[in-house]
This record gives sequence, C-alpha cells and structure tokens, in this order.
Amino acid sequence: MFCELLTGVHPFFIHGVDDEVSAKAKIASREPVVFPCEALPDHKVSRPARDLCLALLRKEPRKRLGASQALAHPWFRENSKSTPFGQAECLSTSIFDGLCNYKAHNKLKRAVLQLLAVDLSEGQIEEPRGRFMALNTQGDGLLSPEELEEGARRVGYELTHPELQQIIAALDSSGSGRIGYKEFVAALVEGGSGFNEQQLSECFIKLDTRGAGQITYEDIRNVLCSSDDRPGITRSEWEEIVPRSNKAEAALNFDAFLHLMQPGNTRNQAASPTQLLELAADLLSEPGSQSP
Repeated sequence: MFCELLTGVHPFFIHGVDDEVSAKAKIASREPVVFPCEALPDHKVSRPARDLCLALLRKEPRKRLGASQALAHPWFRENSKSTPFGQAECLSTSIFDGLCNYKAHNKLKRAVLQLLAVDLSEGQIEEPRGRFMALNTQGDGLLSPEELEEGARRVGYELTHPELQQIIAALDSSGSGRIGYKEFVAALVEGGSGFNEQQLSECFIKLDTRGAGQITYEDIRNVLCSSDDRPGITRSEWEEIVPRSNKAEAALNFDAFLHLMQPGNTRNQAASPTQLLELAADLLSEPGSQSP
C-alpha cells in the first residue's frame, strides 16, 4: 500500500502484464523487491521514503519493519509537522477569520453559501478541502471544538471560548456540536476564490422557483428548507433580512441578491438601489419631512 501511495505502482503486479499466478510467483521469489524507479523519477520520491518503502517490503519477516519501527523511521520524523490526515502548512489564521466572518452573516446568506458550495469547481474546493483535512485530526469528517482550538493554537490565532461557541452554532447544521465538511467549505470559499457572477446567476435561478425574476420566502422555503440537513429560515427571519418595498411582499431581485452575496457583506438586510430609493421617497413623503 505504501509503495502504491508513493508511486501509483503495485510492487508485485503490473497492470496488463501480470496475472494472479505471476504476482504470487513474484511474492514467493527469493529475489528482493526492487523499488519501481522507472515508474517515478528520482526527484519525485525522497531517499528516506524509498528506504522506508523497501524496508516494509523485505521478504524475510525478521528483517521487515514492524509498525512501531516504521513510525520511528526518519521519513516520519522529517514530516512531524504534518497532521494525521493533512499537511500542517495548510493551516493559517485566514481559516479562523473566515469562520468568524461566516458566523456574522444572516441565516439567508449562510443558507445560500451552502447551496453554492455544492456546485463548486475542483479548483475552488481544493484549498478548503486541504484545510479541513489538516484540522480534522480524528479523520471522522466532522470538526469538533477541540480540533478547532488545536488548529487555532498551531497558527497562533486567539480564539476565545465564546467565539468558538458562536462558530459551532453557526455551522452546526446537524445539531451534533460539530462542523460538517459542506458547511466548512461554504464558510471559507467566500474569502478565497469566491463565486463568479455566472455561479450566482445559476443559484438565483434555482431559488426563483416560479420564474418571476425575484425570490420570495416561499421560494426559499421550497428550496432551502425541504430537508432536515439544510439550514431553515423562518418567515420572520426572512422579513428581517429582506425589507418590504412599500406594502408588497418581501422579495429579492437579482441586483439585491448580488448585493447580499458580496464578500464581506455581513449586514442583516439586503437592499437593492431601487429599494433604497423607494425608502428615501417614503421618508420624504412623511409629514414634517424636509428635502435635503
């Protein structure tokens, strides 16, 4: 397994060349295993990694390294800064800045970010995935408060207990007290590569279930609240976030949606320029108001 992880080549079986009989013959042979040099040039696999691989493939059991001996090998010691499931260099203070920014968003923006995260490209998801794996030292696919605390300590980020609790509450969609992979990616991608207008347009179309050119609470309820694993939003929360235009139903057009999804926008309301003008007109029409 270690040989395949290093080189992509099985030490006893070459695809298209060997079969079960020839593979067994190679294993039973007294000839020592040869590291597959032709499969990968020297500069791509370090000498300590090669030595460890061959030491694990020695055919004589007494000479073959055991698990504890392998863990004491120089190759593991050289990589002691790695976490069990990811590289420690993936960790940075920007992770915790992103998580703190995400918890400040209103529930609608959080829900939309999670919806957008599902359709991210491989390039957009690569960095958040590496960071999640570096933090998830238990390898169970969920980040615990302890893992976040340890990650913050590693990069020298001052994360208070109340801040940690707020982050968990904002990203814990399952109620387990831990953060899932999808929620973590949604929180970080906004501060990284972000979303382009085409992705936001496609998301708006998904949310505009009636094709009316605007999103209402019923649209949000149908798309985002249709299953238990998606974050819900109540009508009162919706109306706090999306201001009414005069007495019409609270709704978001595409311009207001883009305003809501701007990186760094953590305001509790998403108002389009048209809505702002209408609000100003209403204020100026009130008795006692004066023109600027």
